[in-house]
Amino acid sequence: MKPDTKKQKKIAAARRAAAGSRVSPSGLPAGKMRPVSDGAPAVPPARARVPALRRLQRPATQLASLSEQIREQIRRQIIHGVLKPGERLVELEIAAGMGVSQGPVREALQRLESEGLVERQSRTATYVTAPSVEEMYELSMIRKMVEEFAFRRTARNITPEDCDRLQTLVDEMREAAGQHDIVTMEGLDLEFHQTVCELSGSKNLLRVWLPLFTQLQRFIVEAHYRYFPQVVEIADGHQPLVDALRTRDPERAAAALNEHVMLSWSRINAEKKLPPAESSGTAGGKPSR
Repeated sequence: MKPDTKKQKKIAAARRAAAGSRVSPSGLPAGKMRPVSDGAPAVPPARARVPALRRLQRPATQLASLSEQIREQIRRQIIHGVLKPGERLVELEIAAGMGVSQGPVREALQRLESEGLVERQSRTATYVTAPSVEEMYELSMIRKMVEEFAFRRTARNITPEDCDRLQTLVDEMREAAGQHDIVTMEGLDLEFHQTVCELSGSKNLLRVWLPLFTQLQRFIVEAHYRYFPQVVEIADGHQPLVDALRTRDPERAAAALNEHVMLSWSRINAEKKLPPAESSGTAGGKPSR
């Protein structure tokens, strides 16, 4: 049987539309974002530019695809501060707002719970998690160790074409920064680091890294807003990573990644005037309250 190309194109178009849309599970307008936790940076909602809600127009038979669309929309809202830490998410309200049944909504929330972005506290109510700065620091250090391994492994086998591919992502980040398109830039940031992990050739590494980065992404977004007033700095911060990988020197690549991850923490500590306790690598230290 020949594949239904027309149908596949419609499905792909629907996925692209859903990826750029936003859901309002509580039905409440977006307000000022509360910090992730006491002492964590806050995100001005106007800068996030998360697109407006669209009801899903998908056949009910495609349950898995529906749940993935719902998960992605809610995830974007959590990461960009539209859904605040501690906010209640009700399956029935989400389903009504998106024009779907509760089944795919429940499946989406279960996936988000496994990613550490929400927490189910009753049969019908789920809440956006509110991790502390200390928890974010611990996850950052675990992520750093995993990515250092990835950068070492990738540096040994990376090709000039692979480096060009990463350079293109950095250039696209700079372009997005110039347009103050934070949503696009953060997506490219994720793609850059995921690409390095994929180039390592280790499927196990990617399975470990992805949920770590997913949990950290909202904190990274918030830190970018507060500690990098010149948005292009975020894009420029990836250039040393590409340059180090081009040398095919595993230790140089790992050192560049270490400095990249610790830069935000060094700025957090500088603002709070914290001592560099448990310093790791070239900069930064464990935050304290």
